[in-house]
Amino acid sequence: MMHPPPAADGVGSFFKGSYTMLTGNRLYILLLFVPIALVSEEFFESEAIIFSLCCFAILPLAALLGDATEQTALHTSQTIGGLLNATFGNATEMIICFFLLKAGQLEVVKLSLLGSILSNALLVLGFACLASGSVKRNVAYGSTTATANTTMLQVSVIGVILPTLMTATGQFESHGNESLSISRFISVIFLFLYALFLMNTLCPCPALKPGEEEHKKEAEEGEEEESYLGFWGSILWLLGATLVLAYLSELLSGAVEGAAEGMGLTPAFVGFVIIPIIGNAAEHSTAVVMAFRLKMDLALAVAQGSSTQIALFVVPVMVLLGWLIGQPLDLDFGLFESAVSTCGKYLGSALRMSLSTLDSQ
Repeated sequence: MMHPPPAADGVGSFFKGSYTMLTGNRLYILLLFVPIALVSEEFFESEAIIFSLCCFAILPLAALLGDATEQTALHTSQTIGGLLNATFGNATEMIICFFLLKAGQLEVVKLSLLGSILSNALLVLGFACLASGSVKRNVAYGSTTATANTTMLQVSVIGVILPTLMTATGQFESHGNESLSISRFISVIFLFLYALFLMNTLCPCPALKPGEEEHKKEAEEGEEEESYLGFWGSILWLLGATLVLAYLSELLSGAVEGAAEGMGLTPAFVGFVIIPIIGNAAEHSTAVVMAFRLKMDLALAVAQGSSTQIALFVVPVMVLLGWLIGQPLDLDFGLFESAVSTCGKYLGSALRMSLSTLDSQ
């Protein structure tokens, strides 16, 4: 895919490109909450208020991080651009989970990771199907990428249920050394599998099914973005959004327990529902917008790709980071949580495979 020529760097082009980016998404209106959230600890004693302000501020920052990543990728090769998008695609979830991990909120981290996988596999996919179906009854899409992501998600189920089953059957102590060891081993294997999956995704596929070439061309045309920021301007926005997001994530992680108590919620609900929706809001809106435009290849790529990244990249990275900073995060998510996650992944896989079957008929 040919990338547009890079925009000229400079103060004038930076401000012009920034204006184009910030006025192109209505979600950026919520950037008004960012300065308020940054000083919320100084003016508000209620952790529920601090938590709410951080949530509203993180929403546009997640979108800004995604746009800055895409603009940076436009000034690189296709391979490096793909790596940038894969690395920063779930940066919001990684940053939030890291500070929750650092604060010792291990159960909230686990629930937020499971919630992120399920929200992409079921919620985003469902809304995308509803959006495209409301515009056109039959929407064609290529099934090659869908099948690959479905396979990787099914593989990730093993890593989720194995430590839990070993604990449930009495083979391991709950959150003991054996569970930690096998979780870290599985995490290393998952990162290796994700690296192979990423290489296969970035490399062009020589053999496509009949009709897949047309879908592939349509997807590539839909992926073309206008370059309105120079390389260094994109890097500046990328670093700025990451730093502010990191600080707000630290505030949010410190206010989780107090906010849950103040709002009459449980930390489990906050971790499983609220944090995943906040962290994935930008991707959710992108998938739905693409579906409304009948670009189901892109919509499915966003939903499936994000689920695969979280399951095979973010989850093992969190486990290994916990190892480095002395937090015993393992893959023992609990019997009920693992069952819900497994059922959700298989439901999402079944829906994607049924759509693929209908498309091939």
